[in-house]
Amino acid sequence: MALPVGANQTGFLEQFAAAGLKDSIGVVSSNYGSGNQQVVVSPAAAEAAGTAEPDAVIAALESGIAFEAPIGTVTTEAGSHHLRQNIYIVRGNADHAFDTVEVIEVAAPSYEYQVCDLVSNPGVAAHFTPETN
Repeated sequence: MALPVGANQTGFLEQFAAAGLKDSIGVVSSNYGSGNQQVVVSPAAAEAAGTAEPDAVIAALESGIAFEAPIGTVTTEAGSHHLRQNIYIVRGNADHAFDTVEVIEVAAPSYEYQVCDLVSNPGVAAHFTPETN
């Protein structure tokens, strides 16, 4: 997960590629484009679609693309375009490291299943927030 923003994220992505990591490790970002990455970074993430055309990339996402990541296999979910992946609950320890408390294997985006179906409603552009009791 890449969290830098703007030019810092562009620099990170360039260094990531220069280190030879882009062919073996996937990168996910929640704010791609804030540093003009869509112009300066190669569109090779669109290889599964065979093109960078939006409809083809969306179809590829909705086919359930899977890739190996440091946390294991990650798969896209058709309806919400979210990821199914392992989730790790950890606690910091006295050695300045982390102890694993719980592992939820191949966690599905269950809330998103309830509120977001981008296959049936591709024009949805809303932020969904679970209700709390």
